Amino acid sequence: MAFELQFRVPPPALREILAFDYVLRSDAGVVEDQLNALLPQFHWIAEGAFFYDDADGVLQPCPRTAIVGMSMRAPRIRVAGPATIVGVGFLPRGWVQTTGLPAALCTDSIQPGELAAPDLAAGFALLDPRRSADELIELAFGLIARNLMPPEPGLARTIAAIDLWLVNNGRDVDLLADRTGISHRQLNRVVLRTHGASLKSLGTKFRTLRVASRLATGEATHWSAAVADEFYDQPHLIRNFRRFIGTTPHAFVSPDGSLNRSIMRQRLALRPDNALAGWS
Repeated sequence: MAFELQFRVPPPALREILAFDYVLRSDAGVVEDQLNALLPQFHWIAEGAFFYDDADGVLQPCPRTAIVGMSMRAPRIRVAGPATIVGVGFLPRGWVQTTGLPAALCTDSIQPGELAAPDLAAGFALLDPRRSADELIELAFGLIARNLMPPEPGLARTIAAIDLWLVNNGRDVDLLADRTGISHRQLNRVVLRTHGASLKSLGTKFRTLRVASRLATGEATHWSAAVADEFYDQPHLIRNFRRFIGTTPHAFVSPDGSLNRSIMRQRLALRPDNALAGWS
């Protein structure tokens, strides 16, 4: 085992809350790579060291328990082994019910777990890293379930409508406003709290991830087929692909492949029920 990443699908009761739980184990010295723009994450570093780049592109060491906010760029990571890291990916509703923090305050940043989610961090700190990946993941699911705050009336429904818009459209804000009965201004206030960025930025991010998913799964083998009507032209696509995927479409599907593409393909296979979880 040089580098092993195991994903698990949440139990049915948590599938609108969590994207995945995962365990990363590495006995290699140092592994460094770039991932596509991600949903918010909670990391518990049982052993080893994990680095995540900040908004300036500088790799920063993660605290032992850490909340990593929504990423609006392709982050670079470094794992110094031997390492065992347990992670949880939050869907927007899960972010709200776990941290209660405005998501925009944490976008592209790392917060100590004991400050952002103290009860959750304390629970993870008690886990035994010698347990199997399956055992750690099941324990992580239980910790999340016990530390959820109750949903706010109406907010879960609004988040679901926004998520559906991001998956299927991501461009026509009038359509989202009509479906929710909420004004553009109010919708932007909601997504800054729940998703971490403006509707326009989120739409661009998830349209780019939609194109990448078509390339990752082989639904399309060339950018021109994958792009459909998501972007105006090739330069527009490549600019956003570099920003949110960390490379060009051509490099993403090259025979050498990438950790990024492999992870996206694995997530998509496990979560066909939720594109946001599969993409990021």
